[in-house]
Amino acid sequence: MSNVYPLLVSEIHRLHNQLVDCQPQLQHLAAHPEALHQLRVCLRQLRSLLRSFHHYAQVEMLDLLLAKVIKQSNTIRDEEVLVAELQLKQHTVLYEQHHAHLQMLYIHFATQTSTELIIQRLITLPLYWQYNLALLADKKLNKQITSHCLSQHKKLKTRLKNKKKLDKHRLRLGVKKLRYALESYGQLLSMKPNLIKRLKKTQDILGNWHDRWVWLEKAKHEDALQELAPLWQSELKYYERLADGKLGRLLKHLKIS
Repeated sequence: MSNVYPLLVSEIHRLHNQLVDCQPQLQHLAAHPEALHQLRVCLRQLRSLLRSFHHYAQVEMLDLLLAKVIKQSNTIRDEEVLVAELQLKQHTVLYEQHHAHLQMLYIHFATQTSTELIIQRLITLPLYWQYNLALLADKKLNKQITSHCLSQHKKLKTRLKNKKKLDKHRLRLGVKKLRYALESYGQLLSMKPNLIKRLKKTQDILGNWHDRWVWLEKAKHEDALQELAPLWQSELKYYERLADGKLGRLLKHLKIS
């Protein structure tokens, strides 16, 4: 039996238990909004853990389900951040309007999401892997996982080197994918110290930039938000400068890691 297999099973059990723990709270998100964040982190970690094994049909089917639930939660997450921003800026009327809309999104998510199905499939996944992965040598499994992590590393480094086409939307996703890959399998790799911490800080800055971008897009279609557009535009440029500095330092770090 591969030595990598216990790591996979251990992570599956850990993430399964997290999903089970937050499942009751997902039915009452208005009272437990933190449960959505916990769910999103858990699902992204699962996708990262499984990404090296998409050639197995059951893994691919589970990944499609994970992607669907994450997509369903994206709108809610964007609305949560906007509501917090409106409260911070003390726009009471807009805050109340968007807060009411957020409560409706919570209710809809609780009735539509497929977390129960994800939990059930996670229960059977270790047995499925035990049958399939037992046939693979430890060396081959490590090669599969290492290849995936190095691929994410190379893609991000290539995008960062292309100064003329620094697409911050794609860079944000690239940073996130590499970070989650290393968090899942870092113990199997020899990587530069503090790389995950550096990726996390860069991701946070890009996240702040992305939030302003989303709000400005919303303001184009919601006249009531236009009042805040000049401030958000200023903040967007601020976080863009910060992100450029972080991305530049990250590229140097990736080149020598």
